[in-house]
Amino acid sequence: QLRDAEGRVGRGEASPLPGFSREDYACARGELEHLDWARAYEERHEVVSKAGWGRSGEGVIGRLCPSARFAAELAIEELLAQSFEAPHPYLSPAAGPPMLTAPVVPVNDEAWFAAAAEEAVRDGARTIKMKVGRNWPLESWALRHLRETFGPSLRIRLDANGALADSPQEVRRRLEDVARVGVEFI
Repeated sequence: QLRDAEGRVGRGEASPLPGFSREDYACARGELEHLDWARAYEERHEVVSKAGWGRSGEGVIGRLCPSARFAAELAIEELLAQSFEAPHPYLSPAAGPPMLTAPVVPVNDEAWFAAAAEEAVRDGARTIKMKVGRNWPLESWALRHLRETFGPSLRIRLDANGALADSPQEVRRRLEDVARVGVEFI
């Protein structure tokens, strides 16, 4: 949470996924604690002023790990939107309908996954995102479970993080599995 001299507040959230990337909580926290926030704010102000919202600037924020970068950009842009007295296209209800999100449901074990997916759908999720590439037999089961349990109206998205399979033959086999289930995109 950032607070400027006028008392405006900007919030951001870093959510690394240990085990799915090289990021962890300590890394994200450390980078945010050591960030030159004044410089980051000025650099982001310049980017938004010239190129508009959603344009990524490099500078000091660009050197952060992805989850810390997201948190810093979000907190700073919320402050900028308030200082510009203009709605932010991703943060303000005045800017349009709310953006729906796709919860990431980790595939740790069958019972845990089934309960987490059910909870996400009960809470209103119409799309579920899965990280895949670590345990294909379990991930393949999870894909079939989603489709059999929630039917064709649930959108399924996969994030393979470049780890779908080691060989072209295995990639083809897994993509055939994915096609049978009906995945929105990988």
